[in-house]
Amino acid sequence: MAAAQGHFSDHSDGDRGTDETADSTDTNPVPPAFRRAVEALRSARLRSEIEIDPTRPPQRLAPYAYAVEAAVVEGEEDLADGRLVLLHEPAGHEAWKGTFRLVTLIRAELEPEMAADPLLPEVCWSWLTGAMEARGSRTGRRAGP
Repeated sequence: MAAAQGHFSDHSDGDRGTDETADSTDTNPVPPAFRRAVEALRSARLRSEIEIDPTRPPQRLAPYAYAVEAAVVEGEEDLADGRLVLLHEPAGHEAWKGTFRLVTLIRAELEPEMAADPLLPEVCWSWLTGAMEARGSRTGRRAGP
């Protein structure tokens, strides 16, 4: 299984751009908690049908950000795609109730009947939160359906 790869923005280059290694500088050291979180994402073991590509993270949502795009591929067919963004505000963020926020976007083609089901958002949300809880993930504030 492949290890996850991505880009992250540590702003150590002065222009808030991406930096593959995000080396610390004297003027803007990368917080150790952020480094550990990024390393955990990069070393995640993925299912064989998931392909990961680095992408530029958002530049204004938090001082530190890391992002990857993913696709679920079966043969030559893309079944779904999405983006995962890790945001870090070392001083904390009131709306987050903590120092980190993990944001996901998932897109998949659905049959019209399934897409019209009013319970679809809640079911998908319960799958995500259930998977997080099963792995011992702690959250401060969840935002979803």
